[in-house]
Amino acid sequence: MEKVSEKIIDIAGAGSSATGVGGMKAKVMAAQVAGRYGVPTWIIGGKKDGSIRDAMRLGKGGTFFYPSTAKMKQRKHWIAHLLKPKGKVKVDSGAKDALVEKGKSLLPSGIISVSGKFESGEAVSLLDGEKKEFARGLVNYHSFELQKIKGKKSSEIEGVLGYKSYDEVIHRNDMVILGEGD
Repeated sequence: MEKVSEKIIDIAGAGSSATGVGGMKAKVMAAQVAGRYGVPTWIIGGKKDGSIRDAMRLGKGGTFFYPSTAKMKQRKHWIAHLLKPKGKVKVDSGAKDALVEKGKSLLPSGIISVSGKFESGEAVSLLDGEKKEFARGLVNYHSFELQKIKGKKSSEIEGVLGYKSYDEVIHRNDMVILGEGD
């Protein structure tokens, strides 16, 4: 009986067997998604006759994953799991800390680089200094605008673009830190 963690996902590895679908890592990641939405998951091998019955009646076999105690709201689930990111925004360590540890919004000053072509309102992946995705969010500016304002203070946006729609590149309410139960 476990909680899905990055360590468990790494242990599950990649790949699949000749008879399986997607490999163990895919199954564990599906359990993580389900758990973040409040659904418990039990991964049970199907080769042994009666394995599901034994798991359900006796609690033997397979691995049970508890759901997250903080159920993810529908909007956050939509951002994290259903929208395909249209681009990537790499942030510095100070910005990552402000987002992950302090629950802040993303400001242009913390952006190191922007890749992909996206419009305001579309989903993007947020990457740390090691290019690892740690969050997803709905961006308030087009990619070409972010190229111009990255690294700038919010007070400089209007001077650079000639207008300012928002102080935040991604508002906290439009962002999901991956791996948390928001």
